[in-house]
Amino acid sequence: MVAYRGTPDDYAEGRRTAPPGWGWGDVLPFFRKLEHEMDFDGGESRQGRPVPIRRTPMEDWAPLSKAVHAYAQRPIRSSPT
Repeated sequence: MVAYRGTPDDYAEGRRTAPPGWGWGDVLPFFRKLEHEMDFDGGESRQGRPVPIRRTPMEDWAPLSKAVHAYAQRPIRSSPT
């Protein structure tokens, strides 16, 4: 299973159309209350929380994950006009 928070830019863009309380600064404290950081301390104790967060080293990725990553690294080609 994979979970992505989104980036601050994602929330800034959504803030124009989302209800109040859905900006990055609004939701970040809730992410932090949920996330049990498995790989590093991050400057605050985030142990014992319900959602474990880990980062799998690239050398341990499944072949499909490596293929998707390689594809995503390719330059974007513009369509002929």
